[in-house]
Amino acid sequence: MNIVNAFSSIAFFTILSRVSGFARVAVFAAYFGTGVEADIFLSVMILPELMYKFISDGLITGAAIPMFVRREPGTKSERNTFWTLFWGISMFSLIPVALNIILAESICTMMVPGFLPETQLRMAQMWREMSLYIVFSLWSSLLTSFLNARKIFGPPAVGPFLVNSVVIAGILLMQGRGIENLVIFVLCGIALQTLWLFLLTGKFIGKFVFPWSGNFFNYEVWEKFKQKTIPIAMWLILTPVIPLWERFLLSKQGIGMVSILNYSDKLIYLPLGVISLSLASAVFPGMSESDSVKRLEILQKSFWWGLFVLLLPVTVIFYSCSDQIIQIVFARGKFQQFEILSTSGLLSAYSLFLIPASAVMLLNRFFYSEGYFRLTFIVGVISVVVQVAADTILVDKIGWIGVGYGAALGSSVQMVILCFMILWVKKIFSGLKSFFMPLLSAVFMGMLQIVILKSIWPDFLSLFPAGKTGFLIGLVIVWLITQTVNLLLYLLARRVGLVTQVLCVPVKKGDSAG
Repeated sequence: MNIVNAFSSIAFFTILSRVSGFARVAVFAAYFGTGVEADIFLSVMILPELMYKFISDGLITGAAIPMFVRREPGTKSERNTFWTLFWGISMFSLIPVALNIILAESICTMMVPGFLPETQLRMAQMWREMSLYIVFSLWSSLLTSFLNARKIFGPPAVGPFLVNSVVIAGILLMQGRGIENLVIFVLCGIALQTLWLFLLTGKFIGKFVFPWSGNFFNYEVWEKFKQKTIPIAMWLILTPVIPLWERFLLSKQGIGMVSILNYSDKLIYLPLGVISLSLASAVFPGMSESDSVKRLEILQKSFWWGLFVLLLPVTVIFYSCSDQIIQIVFARGKFQQFEILSTSGLLSAYSLFLIPASAVMLLNRFFYSEGYFRLTFIVGVISVVVQVAADTILVDKIGWIGVGYGAALGSSVQMVILCFMILWVKKIFSGLKSFFMPLLSAVFMGMLQIVILKSIWPDFLSLFPAGKTGFLIGLVIVWLITQTVNLLLYLLARRVGLVTQVLCVPVKKGDSAG
């Protein structure tokens, strides 16, 4: 498999989807701003955001892709595996849907205690309707996993573009009114994405198989899938604690703070989707079919290219130039000076979350391909505890931007523990410097570039016309410079021997903790 081609294909279509996501958020911000209506809808939208996080962290893909990779394409075994997982997941999804419908009012009250009672009731009704998103999201994840296992990466990434397009149409039709109706447009969007993925998958799996069609369900396949997925699911069940707790804390900071958090999230998840998730999706099938040494090589190369060369410049710019980024993306309509300052402060803090969170995506997929599922769960629990504690302390001390620094701390702890677990699990005796070099280089060069850019940015910006056009030109030039510098530094590291193969003693077959 050509990882570069796979990554490029996913990244291209993901950029298309993310640009449409920006358009969706910008249109919403212009019509609804940061008022009560916006707080209600964006609080309900945590369900789709959680499902996105679950999928990106490998809830379905972590177990499904290795199973599909090991099936011969076009065989009865492949089709049987697909329909077993499809209907098994469908039946399982009814449980969270039912719980969200039944407990909607309690969930909304706990999540945003700062809302008025009548606002919480409106939110609860929208929450019940949005619960159906869970089913479509799980279906989409399984279909995407199947296609990725067959080395089809680009077309499935079009799905979010379809969702965003439908939601944008809904916002324009509503014209700042009828916030409850937007939930219907979101559900129509995810249903359209699922249909698109079914059309892509159809030529491989044949005609649709209904659960009453006879002997379609393979209990052995389902049991293997459950054994691998349960540790992932146990960790991911805990991850909603973080966004729910963030919204709990920020709902007490005043009206509009929950919306500010959502607007910042949209910007942060742009590079996480285009670079981090695209890269993790591209390398995972290759990791799943490789031996232990080859997996480490893929992981190390992914660290260098994904984190140091591609993601570090974005982190530097988000941290140093957040005011101008918010001006360009959101400053229109009801989104004015207070919203700009609040969102830019949170974006700057959240930018430090990008590299460790992206490293965790890659590290988790390495452990999934090795069969170590319970280990990722344990480390994930530790990171959740650290982040909740950090959020609580920092919001109390420094206000709403504390959740950004808390996220960076929690993901950093998770990254460091997983790195050291690789050293222990893989019995690495030499080459430690080359293993940690991309992460240490990203930290050092990130700090250096942030200091330099913060000191020269005002003078540099004065060279361009005032307004959004000048901001955009300046940001693009800074990005090109930092991207070029990091690429040259990587090539220099290769030349002087800092980028070398990690030496390890492979774990014997049967030693897997999964």
